[in-house]
Amino acid sequence: MKKQTGSQDFFVTIKNPDNVRVSSVGINDKRFLIEPGRVDNAGRAHYKVKFLGSDTSGRIIERMKINLEGASTPSIDVLVQVTVVSDIVYRKSLDFREQGGMYAPLEVTFKTRSGTPVEILSAEDTGGLLKTEILERKGHRSALKAYVADPKAIPSSRRPYKLIVTTNHEEEPELEIFYRIALPRKR
Repeated sequence: MKKQTGSQDFFVTIKNPDNVRVSSVGINDKRFLIEPGRVDNAGRAHYKVKFLGSDTSGRIIERMKINLEGASTPSIDVLVQVTVVSDIVYRKSLDFREQGGMYAPLEVTFKTRSGTPVEILSAEDTGGLLKTEILERKGHRSALKAYVADPKAIPSSRRPYKLIVTTNHEEEPELEIFYRIALPRKR
């Protein structure tokens, strides 16, 4: 989750430790720290890569550079990947589809990985095509229901619109839900 830290041990095996050694290991990203360890009897140089946390969620991919002295290949790049998830779990997109001449409402449930309750304060539709209703919270879960406001006024394009949801969550006060309204089927 955001701001959480983590670490992973790794090692570099040197097949000829008398002639080749690791001179440095680094990542050009301040969210990571490399701690050197020992070199064992098998010639493996042990390290720990530490992730110091992030203020934003998403996937972080960085290159760790391992510089070698005495090797025919002077450096090796290794990808380091971290996925930072948000505390609030919810559907990120909605697809409204026509069924029997109507668009069924869709419900979005919000819960947290941390177990703390989250309150939905408001929902704003950037496309002006939906009506929303904030439902009563049940335990740690909050929910809202979204309705197509006027099925006759739906746009002719399939571009996505956004529903901006405001919460009481300290780290995630605003959430985005993308939505599309499918054009009515030709009969």
